[in-house]
Amino acid sequence: MTTQANWRRLAVAWMLAAVALVTPAGSVQAADGPTAPPPMENGFGLTQVGTTTGSAGNFYLTVTTPEVAGEQHIKIILPSGYDDAPERRYPVLYFLHGSPDDPVQQTYPALTVSDDMITVIPDGGARGWYTNWLNQKTAAGAQNWENFHLEQVIPFIDANLRTVAAKNAKAAMDALGMSYYYVNYGDGAGWGTQCNGGHNAGCWEQDLRDLVPRLEREFAD
Repeated sequence: MTTQANWRRLAVAWMLAAVALVTPAGSVQAADGPTAPPPMENGFGLTQVGTTTGSAGNFYLTVTTPEVAGEQHIKIILPSGYDDAPERRYPVLYFLHGSPDDPVQQTYPALTVSDDMITVIPDGGARGWYTNWLNQKTAAGAQNWENFHLEQVIPFIDANLRTVAAKNAKAAMDALGMSYYYVNYGDGAGWGTQCNGGHNAGCWEQDLRDLVPRLEREFAD
């Protein structure tokens, strides 16, 4: 073997060592942890279609249900460390988006700051109004959003994720949806906060930052 070849091999070894030294430890840990979203079983009238999209801790499902026509999204954000503590259960924040948004578009940074809470963003439709429509014979088809959220999404999440299923371990956040569900079905959520992002874009961020530590304190280990 020539001296030139030896130098090339040594140079390559030095470069590999340098890469190892500057690579953050978290990068290695991430490779060892789950990279795909957890499997979710169909149930409570919800049937998953297509593939789950996103990372292990921030993803969305597409589901169909007889209660609401068409395909609906459910976005889920898991706390960091969810897979490291398999015995631990978490409270849930149900973030109810406004019109005409979609769960996939909800990217407020405050939604991802908690290490102690699961965040679920169910589809509310462009004009669902978080109710069961009186007239089910419109061109929109079935529009039973109340049934979808309270009778399907909540038990579906409780069955598939390690949640604290108690009433006071659920919080709802929205302007219209939270008010209606919280006032009429107090057993659906233990905490609530109200905000209209269309009137005050910064309101969501502030209320989220206030509500997240409130839930974390309530269910601190």
